[in-house]
Parts: sequence; C-alpha cells; structure tokens
Amino acid sequence: VNGSGTFRPRKSVLGGILNSTPVLASQARDALRHGINDAGSETIFVAANDGMLHAFSVIDGKEIFAYVPGFLLPELGHLSNPASPPRSWFDGKLALQEVRLNGASKTILAAAAGTGAKGIVAFDVSRPEAFGKNAGALWEFSDLDDPDMGVVTGMPSIAPFQVRAGERRHFVVVSTGQANAGLAGPGRLFLLALDKPAAARWQVNVNYFKFDTGAAGLGAAALVPDEDNTIRFAYAGDLAGIVWRFDFSGVAPW
Repeated sequence: VNGSGTFRPRKSVLGGILNSTPVLASQARDALRHGINDAGSETIFVAANDGMLHAFSVIDGKEIFAYVPGFLLPELGHLSNPASPPRSWFDGKLALQEVRLNGASKTILAAAAGTGAKGIVAFDVSRPEAFGKNAGALWEFSDLDDPDMGVVTGMPSIAPFQVRAGERRHFVVVSTGQANAGLAGPGRLFLLALDKPAAARWQVNVNYFKFDTGAAGLGAAALVPDEDNTIRFAYAGDLAGIVWRFDFSGVAPW
C-alpha cells in the first residue's frame, strides 16, 4: 500500500467511483415471495474503477458480492502495474427495473462499462445474497459479440417491445458511438434480449437488434410507450445536433 513494492500504491481496496450512478434496490417484495420474514433488506449497486460491479448492504455497509465482466479480464493486470497510465475501467451508468421474465418477477440490473470497455452486463439481482447460486449475471454483450458495439456512456434502459403480434420481450436498450479514445464513431442503437439463455450465442435479429444511423455518436435513448406500456418510439440525439426517431410499431425487426 505504501508504494515501495512492485505493485501500484493504493489507499483503499475499493477502486474510485467515477461516473457510475449508484442505484438502490429493496428486496422486500422479493423476499416475501420466497417466504423470508426479514424482508427489509436493501442493496446499493455501483461500478468502480477496480473493474468491478459492487453490491453493498445498506444495513451494515458490507459488500455482498463483486463482479468482474469477462470482457475486462484480459486487461485487469494493468491495474496493479505502476507503469500503466491511469484509465477508466468500469464507470458506466446503471439501470434497475422490475420485469416479468420467463414467467417470474425479477429485479434486473443493466450495467454499462462506460469508457472502460465496449460492453454491458445484465444481472438478476432479485436476491443479491444468492448471487452465483440461484441468481447472478444473465449475460454479457461486448464488441467481442458484435464489432459494431461501441462505448456506452449514456443511461441504459430496460423495457418491453412487441416482437410478434401479441408477443412482447424485454430488452436492454443502449446507444453507442464512441471509441475508447473518446472519438465519435457511427451512432447505433442496440436492443439486447433479456431472455437470452446464458449458453446461447448472440445472433442479430434473433436475440438482439441493432440500428445504424451512420451519424457521429448517439446519446441515450428516450423511450415512448403506448397505452399497454409497450415501447412504440425511441428518440436519441447525435453529436451533429440531429434527433433521431426509431419506430417500433409493428413487429421485429422493425
């Protein structure tokens, strides 16, 4: 810790929290559904510059779990190397939403890596204390799955879309368009299906959809639902000052 050794000096175990937005989740309703009486537990989730998503108990401040995305693992050796320049690792925004998934009510967390990597992770955090057992990471999506994936600096969204007549699926919605160096790339909107099985590979127009504006960068999308709360339109602005409208009426692939 004092800087006299081989590794980078540190003042704390927890990495710096830069741009990530802490979110608070209450497990009260989910605990009651599982017959647990002490249903007042609450958890704070936040991403930090140690490359991890952290979950902390509100009651005593203790860490419940920490998760390192697979797409960050090859780079994490630089964290302890004093010769490596400072950089962002996991500083993206977090979105929390309760959804109906595969017939059950789940609390879903979507965590964007931000400027640390071109990737995002979806979690089932209905019961944080059971992370890695009955719950945990649902999937990861990065430029290893689709080279068009860019850096996600805006807030992700979690929402239902009509994929076929009378059939809805929940997706994580992210806008991309920045390279890791901060340069703007083509603005794209991605819809990533929450119900994709962990072992299934990502397939465009099957379990994820992407829309390429060709514009320079794309901000976070604002979603507009219809009367049954299914998303009808999405609006997002690009770095040239243009606002784009995406029409999700009808059925996939829209």
